[in-house]
Parts: sequence; C-alpha cells; structure tokens
Amino acid sequence: MNYSEKIEKRESVRTFEEREVSEKKIAEIKAYFDEAKRLDSSIGVELQVFTGNAKNRLEGAAGYKGYALMAPAYLVILSEEKPHYLENAGYVCEDMILKLVEMGLDNCWISTGDAAATKRALLIESDKTVAALVAFGYGKKDDDVRIDIKTPSNVVTEARKGHAAEKIAETELVYQNKWKQPVDWESGVVYKQLDAALYAASLAPSYLNIQPYRFLLRENYVLLVLDEKAAIDEKEAMLDLGAVMLNFAAVYQENTGNGAWEFVEGTDNESDHHVTASFVI
Repeated sequence: MNYSEKIEKRESVRTFEEREVSEKKIAEIKAYFDEAKRLDSSIGVELQVFTGNAKNRLEGAAGYKGYALMAPAYLVILSEEKPHYLENAGYVCEDMILKLVEMGLDNCWISTGDAAATKRALLIESDKTVAALVAFGYGKKDDDVRIDIKTPSNVVTEARKGHAAEKIAETELVYQNKWKQPVDWESGVVYKQLDAALYAASLAPSYLNIQPYRFLLRENYVLLVLDEKAAIDEKEAMLDLGAVMLNFAAVYQENTGNGAWEFVEGTDNESDHHVTASFVI
C-alpha cells in the first residue's frame, strides 16, 4: 500500500448510497485484518463486519448523539482491555480504513461511547470490548454532513457540499524543543522524510475534527503530546492518538525503513501536557 497516497486521499463521508458492498470485498477486508499493522501485538484484537439491518440496530446505540450514519456496512474492532488498548485499536483501525480507501470504499469513524450498547445492538458474542467502529460503503458525492464545532458544548450538524474536512496545518501542530516554541522550518531540522510523516499525521481523522494532539521535536525524538484541554472525550482521544501514530509511522517507515513508537508515561515538565509516546528519528 502507498500510505502517503491513501492518507491524502482519505475523506470522512457521512452519507452513503444504498448500494451493498459485495461479499468479495468484505472477504478481502477480513483477510487484510490479519496483516494490518499493530501498535502492540500483545493485545488481542478481533474484526467483525456487519451489513444488512445493522444500520437500524445501531441507531441510538452508537455515533455522535446516537447518529450511526445509516451505512450499508460497518467494521468493528474488538479488543482485550489492556493498557493502551484504545491507542492500539485506533492504530489498527486506521490501517483498515486506508485499506478501504485502496479498495474504493468511502468510510467514517463512528464514536462508541457506550461499548456495551453497541455490542448488544449488533448481537456480538465475544469476551472482548468494542473499541472502534467504522461505517463504510459508497458515499454520496454530492451531499454530505458537516460537523461544525463552535465550542465543545456547541456542536452543529449540517449538510455540506464536498468532503474535505478542515484540518489544523502541520506547521501549527509541531513545536521544537519547548512547548509552544515554533519550529524553524528553514533550519533543516524537519527533513524530507520527517516532513512527509508529520504531514500524514496531520491528516489523521479525529473525534469531531478536534485534533487534540501536538508534536514536540526534541533531540532525535518526536514526542506525541495529548493536549488534554482540547480533548473532549478521553476514549475518543486515545483512538485519535492511535490513528495519528499509524499515519506517522507508516509514512516514515515507508520512506526510511526505520522507526517505531514507544509509549511514554507521565507529563512533560515544561508543557504540563500528557506525553503519550516517542519515536526515534
């Protein structure tokens, strides 16, 4: 898979045609799950795909304010509940989403605030919890739904044209040495391969398009920092971080053949924000 290309092509689509996804494509999706990237391979994960009347069963049980998008198909990531299982689920799920893009299938993350309710709605029998949920199918290209965030308590859902969600620019997401200290982009500290990975990370999907993360470049590390003031929902923020980590790692590895994330516990003394993970560059 050309990760850079697929990441740039991916768009969140919130209205779908009634056209079914073929059994052949669903079989391909399930087969890919076994090779999808993991952040922590020690955490057991499972994939289930639902079609048919799943969209009706999910209404009110999943999605922002119970809005499950009425899609023809849903991808569910189930996981063991271990430390960092949500970040791992987000990592795996983002790789699966990019596979959907490669297959020509439109998609959108759906929130699962009440994992037990989602599990009941889909009649899932598993000892694992519902960690991530994605609606997919063939999107309507001439009409979509936009989630417009005025403030964390004032979120408006409205129709929109097109699919490109506004994102915070890469240059505003990255700091150098100290929290809030801008990067000197002319100094060469952000070389071509690092720039490509940071750009890919900036395009990762996030809950309500909040992007509650920043990057801190320090010595030969990239630190992934959770901006806890921006994060609206803790579970969704952890999934967001997993998606960001996948985009960054996949593109950096694609261009250099090196690198992996390692979790970091605690806060940064200077930023007073939560440093989630580090990546040696």
